[in-house]
Amino acid sequence: MASVRRVAWSATLTDLLGTPVGELAAEHIRQLVTDKVRETDELEFKATLYAKDDEHKVELCKDIAGLRNHRGGIILLGVGEKDAVANGCPEVPFSDPEERRMRQVVASGTAPHAAFEIRRVPGKSETRGFYVLIAEPSPFRPHAVLVADGLRYPRRDGTTTRYLSEAEVADLYRDRFRGEKQQTERLAQIAEEAIPHLDLTESQWWLVVSLVPNSPGDLQISFTARADIEQWARSEHNNGDLIDGFWGEVPPEAGVSVERYMLSSHADRGAPSRYPIAFCFTDGSTSAASTVRSVNDDTPQHKPVVLAPHLVLRAATALRLAGRHALRTGARGDAVVEVRLFGTPHSALGFTHSDIVEAHPSSLLVTDARAHLTLPLEALGGAPVDLLEATRLALGDIFNAFGCPEVLQIAPGGALCVAYFPSGYNVAGLAAAREIPTSHEPIPE
Repeated sequence: MASVRRVAWSATLTDLLGTPVGELAAEHIRQLVTDKVRETDELEFKATLYAKDDEHKVELCKDIAGLRNHRGGIILLGVGEKDAVANGCPEVPFSDPEERRMRQVVASGTAPHAAFEIRRVPGKSETRGFYVLIAEPSPFRPHAVLVADGLRYPRRDGTTTRYLSEAEVADLYRDRFRGEKQQTERLAQIAEEAIPHLDLTESQWWLVVSLVPNSPGDLQISFTARADIEQWARSEHNNGDLIDGFWGEVPPEAGVSVERYMLSSHADRGAPSRYPIAFCFTDGSTSAASTVRSVNDDTPQHKPVVLAPHLVLRAATALRLAGRHALRTGARGDAVVEVRLFGTPHSALGFTHSDIVEAHPSSLLVTDARAHLTLPLEALGGAPVDLLEATRLALGDIFNAFGCPEVLQIAPGGALCVAYFPSGYNVAGLAAAREIPTSHEPIPE
């Protein structure tokens, strides 16, 4: 979209390659040879795949960790070099086992795990071409590599990779802890900033999902960008879908404030919100709030209960919105997330069995519950089953606060437990349309 800038860390690579990293094609790679492009601290060429012996396993780990400990970059497999200048395109064979092997080598040979992305760029055939190993700058640096019996900390330096001194390692650790503290403080800030915009006068429950990405993105503030984000919100998140429909059938309007877009219903214009509202920040952070249904249960005591099925689906749509906004801005990797549920004092958590509402037998009476965790952005913005598994994890502490040991509506792995949803939700139809596994057997309690 026109409103999204290039990811900051890869801007120089875009200039060097002639295209964004995510759009790199064989013709761009061959042009590097024609233009005799030199390796840089963000670009490395290798004519062949990494060999399977111990020496080359360490080399793979060193190369990936070296980029992630510096400014990020890419390794092009299938491009030869001489004296650090691209001089040929021999290409390499593609295979799923080779990609799994590279991931496993780096996962077991770096600490903390220096995750990276593998892209295939077909060359002369669909089975051969170029591997693009994408290693973003890491918020968790320094990443160590196991060399012999000790840990070493590599870092890309010009066209080579060197090991850091003790002082440099200590400085990176200080940066990591400082960054984690700042990220946590920012999460608390954007979560609290949403509260004054909500209508708290009625007896109802609010769910606020806040997210701050580890590797931030970059979004413009402009008239065009405001129109883009409003169109995106209306087309992608304003429908009756139980996973993507954060705003339901109420179309949002986009407003602007400092470093953020405000997406809210026209019905709330100039007043505290009664409908879903989201604050989408230019760095990919988000705070999204919506009400959660609550009723009195069907027992003689008529205890007030928060409807767990509605809570689960509202959390899923909010996480979906937040994750997709972060990815849309160019943010990558993981994100810290806060989920907060607050409202009518002394309510229980309500469930449905054959559309009869009842409180969970061991439910505690709660007014405010919160959860904090780290989730991968790709899971929130990707396959529905991954989103649902992330939702299950995000709501774990919330359900525990009410005295319920598990999120009964979602099984481990992301399957929907149909028995815990009212028939009006048509969960089985949703699951069939989105290829989500289901379970019709209640979880043993």
